[in-house]
Amino acid sequence: RSEQPIWVTLDEDKMFLYTDPQRATIPLKIELHTVTRLAETKHQFAQNSNDGFGFQFQYDEDTENDSGARKMAPRFFPTQSSLKLAYNKSEVIFLTCTTAKERDWWMKAILMHKAIGREWNSEFQDTIDEYREALRLGQEDSREDEGHVSLHSKFAILVQEFTATAEVLAQVIIDERFVAPHLRTIAQASMGGIAGGEKYVSHNILFKFSRDHLGLYGNDEFAMKATSHEAKGLTAYMNYSLQTKFPYTLHFPLFSVIDYKGYRMSACCLLPVTGESLVYGSADGGKTIHEKYQEMNALMKKAARELNIKPHWVVSQDESAAPHRCLLAAPGDIEGHRSRTDRRFYVLDTARVFPPQAPTRQRGYLYQLLRPEFVKHHAVPLCSDAFCKWGQDPQDESVIKNHNNEISQATELLTTKIIPAFLHNLNIVMATSINRISRRTGKRKSTQTMNGIAESYRMLVIDMHRWGINVRLMGRIRTLTDNPILKRWLLTEMVARVLKNELRNLLRAQRQEHETADVIICRFLHHMLTDPSGTFWGDDSQQHLYSFSIKERLQTRFPGALT
Repeated sequence: RSEQPIWVTLDEDKMFLYTDPQRATIPLKIELHTVTRLAETKHQFAQNSNDGFGFQFQYDEDTENDSGARKMAPRFFPTQSSLKLAYNKSEVIFLTCTTAKERDWWMKAILMHKAIGREWNSEFQDTIDEYREALRLGQEDSREDEGHVSLHSKFAILVQEFTATAEVLAQVIIDERFVAPHLRTIAQASMGGIAGGEKYVSHNILFKFSRDHLGLYGNDEFAMKATSHEAKGLTAYMNYSLQTKFPYTLHFPLFSVIDYKGYRMSACCLLPVTGESLVYGSADGGKTIHEKYQEMNALMKKAARELNIKPHWVVSQDESAAPHRCLLAAPGDIEGHRSRTDRRFYVLDTARVFPPQAPTRQRGYLYQLLRPEFVKHHAVPLCSDAFCKWGQDPQDESVIKNHNNEISQATELLTTKIIPAFLHNLNIVMATSINRISRRTGKRKSTQTMNGIAESYRMLVIDMHRWGINVRLMGRIRTLTDNPILKRWLLTEMVARVLKNELRNLLRAQRQEHETADVIICRFLHHMLTDPSGTFWGDDSQQHLYSFSIKERLQTRFPGALT
């Protein structure tokens, strides 16, 4: 309990921390579901060392031996090593390591104990059912008293804990992407799926890399967009499910999207489903289509009405068998399962729930999707499988043509009606805001006025989404506006997004160990900020790595961005 730092030694074989010289044992059974922070943090005892690293966690003081605890399996840390340890409070300790390797080892050691057997899905579904039942009975509870946790807080805490766990596990997976498979902390899993990519399972969480390993999307950037669309689809379904008054409804997994060192991973809690539990959609690229349960079909149709998704016929693509036609109220590659364990109906693979715009790129129907806000308020339901094989009927070519025409008309409405209306409203809001602040300050270019304009800029993307406008259409908005301030905002946002994607590409291209992410980022920023030639970028020695035409990228990603 001393407030002064003491030295401890880790014995990997006996799984104990020893204090020197008393060698009092502290069992290394750590209840890490109470982790307060998993990210690196500077600690006061590391201030004297430039190489100090630290993190904090709560530990269990129970002295009982936990034989079921998973044994840590370090790859490079010595058998015994000294660390400086200090008690800040009785339940919190700080470990300050002197090297990055020690820090990494401790992080992995903690992860081997954190939430090993935690049933994320059971906790999540029980919380959702409790919340829905309270809404149905009109007993929604948001109060926060001592000893009482509201349903809102209970839900938020669970999501926060899942996300915190998934983020650090994803960092371990990405950091070890070039490590030999048998030496990795988290091994790659062998699982099915057409476009799922590399998969890993740890702590009852399924991780998937968002990479275009089969060339379906055109590049990794578009594969990342598909992962974001999967999160949007789940969110839309879940919002509908939470508000419905029906006693039975659809269920969904805990899901998180994680960006780290140029990579994107999705994290999804493991569900009690198998290939045998599939009752809706397809899991094999369309060879077989399912609509086995009338209850599931009805639930999906109700959800589609809420999201304004058009039910349509999907035909199986197996050439060795007779075509089978199913009426689906979702994309053909969605998966609906009836769990044999808890009898719930689960929905997975929601990346293409929302319909595509009229594609401007090859396979654009996979990632150039319309916003949920636009689809929901469109005059007619739109088909998720427009402009792709899933919407085709071999016996009737007019079916896909009808789907495509409706999408083309919706896209034209978005670009010719919605965007001009949004721009008109935005100009009014900007002018009103500037005039109001100017009258109060007496100056049109006061600090308050500029701060008000900056605040409007931060809301620009949010407002676009509220109107159902995709960010990729910023170039169209910039073409239509004559407002110099808005033109500057839009160009700044588009350039920032181009640079972000280029930096991600460089980070993913990293191969040598000495080229750390920090080094790559610093070099990138150096070339961007100090380029003497006025082109992107100017160093001949790094021409192959850092040189690209930002104007070309802008015109490609944001048509109409430049005059």
